[in-house]
Amino acid sequence: MQLMQNYSMRLFFGLLTVFFFNNLTLAQRLKVVAVLESKLSETSGLVAFTDSTFITLNDSGNKAELYEINYKGRVVSTTTFKNAKNFDWEELQTDANGFIYIGDIGNNGHSRNQLTIYKFHRDFVGKSNVDTDVINFYYEDQLHFPPPANQRNFDAEAFLVQGDSMFIFSKDWSKPFTGDSKLYYVPNQPGRHAAKLLRKFHTHGGTNFRDAVTGVCWFGNEILLLTYSSIYHIKDTHELLFTDHFVQSKRYLFRRVKQFEAIAIGLDGKVYVTAERHRFLGRAKLYLWTGMEKK
Repeated sequence: MQLMQNYSMRLFFGLLTVFFFNNLTLAQRLKVVAVLESKLSETSGLVAFTDSTFITLNDSGNKAELYEINYKGRVVSTTTFKNAKNFDWEELQTDANGFIYIGDIGNNGHSRNQLTIYKFHRDFVGKSNVDTDVINFYYEDQLHFPPPANQRNFDAEAFLVQGDSMFIFSKDWSKPFTGDSKLYYVPNQPGRHAAKLLRKFHTHGGTNFRDAVTGVCWFGNEILLLTYSSIYHIKDTHELLFTDHFVQSKRYLFRRVKQFEAIAIGLDGKVYVTAERHRFLGRAKLYLWTGMEKK
């Protein structure tokens, strides 16, 4: 376990510098794959499940259910839970051992002193009353609930799983907006844990509604980080793990800012993102981004 923690932390400590050294490219190749069913208006997490389906969820205040959807945006199965509540579900992840993770990590009001990640095996997708492992955590550096406006950086919509470690990317709501996302480590085991602050890093100092972190996924051994306006491609994993060299990320800027909430790699190796329902642009949608494919 300690070896995996050291491995994971070295990876993420390396990541802290890459956002200061990014190249900018216009992300022109984003097309609609499907309009999602109306019940998925607040889709927020996305993971590949089979070669023809994904799993997604709705965020705050919605039912504690996961939805398996096909490439036409139709729900083909629903998973319900015995011991999980949806206070503010924001993210989905998987691991190499077949486990699925639900991140109840939304904290827009910055008043929560306990966040939760639920864990269960993929064999139970489509079942009812599924029992989960419960991983609770709190931010070691949050002292006030809520904190002053210039310290409101304890919300999150993105995390990654790496072996026995999990890494939380904060979503900045501070005023004035800084563009900083804080990176925290949480052990991948049931119980209540202090989320350890590793460091801050800077994405882009625009506004919360353009540049706050809303999703993340593994891209092979590389990482794709999502904001409302961009995808950051973080590569050169070997450099991050085994050298002290600086590495670059590439920022792909979308032509339009939408409420992009989730990013995932399909089993076809392609990159997919979802956007929530918009009052003017219509129902939630699943998009294909053809800027790159998994090798």
